[in-house]
Amino acid sequence: MTDAFAIEHGQGPSAFALRPRPSLAGEIFAAFIRDTRAADLQNRQRFNFFPAFPFCVINWIFEGAGYEVAECEADVEISAVPPLPKAYFCGPRTKPMTVWNPDKFVSLSVGFFPHAIAALTLHDLAELVDETVPASEIFRDDFAAICAKVAEAADPVAAFELLQDALVQQATVSIPFPGLSNSVRAWEQALAREAAGSPVEQSKRQAERRIKKWTGHARRGLKMYLRAEEYFEQALLPGRQEPPWSEVAYDLGYSDQSHMIRGLKRLTGFTPRALYRRLDEEPFWCYRVLGDLLD
Repeated sequence: MTDAFAIEHGQGPSAFALRPRPSLAGEIFAAFIRDTRAADLQNRQRFNFFPAFPFCVINWIFEGAGYEVAECEADVEISAVPPLPKAYFCGPRTKPMTVWNPDKFVSLSVGFFPHAIAALTLHDLAELVDETVPASEIFRDDFAAICAKVAEAADPVAAFELLQDALVQQATVSIPFPGLSNSVRAWEQALAREAAGSPVEQSKRQAERRIKKWTGHARRGLKMYLRAEEYFEQALLPGRQEPPWSEVAYDLGYSDQSHMIRGLKRLTGFTPRALYRRLDEEPFWCYRVLGDLLD
């Protein structure tokens, strides 16, 4: 059952993660549930800050509304911003994303490894980088129908179960992992092995083309996500004290601390120190849950 893979993060019930069934671990990174019905939030607490990510994410909104916004002001002006669809797709992101909820909110977000999405859509993954579109517009008819059924589930946990039931019947591309893993690092390494093929057909150019087809990025473009994950592992785990940033920069392979600050601000919208010091604030729930996944 999904509950056996639930992650307790000690930050209250407003957000938590669910790991996929072992049989789907090569297709799904994790599911994220956001439920603010029991939380008394002020306007500034209704933002949701998401980092750039290499995954494809399908989002279902069960209650409330979400608006993708550029600013983080207390008085959000959304009259000119259309609400996000009740079921929408986010392609791999090269920049952070901010979503604001005007009221109580319940959602399910499922992060797929891009190679799995490539088998469910007729689009080239490179066309979907940084795209946010209704789920019904990009998937094959059979999977679009599954997305519609998931939206009708009684609650997000039941919806994730229904989705997994359907996925085991789908012919998706599954890349084998060396054991269960929720890390970008393990995925990238498995991807490279699969793209290389057998020794008789190995070609660096062919492997690069396969990686671009499966992820929307050249392999070197995935390096920034690997560094971001290493940063999360060092700085965002629960209970971790603020690290010496110059040492973190060295460990991550940056030329210096300024180089690290620029790189991580591009991915998160915040400097490493600002992100660390604001981690307990409600809008940063996604980072807390990611820290739990990496723990």
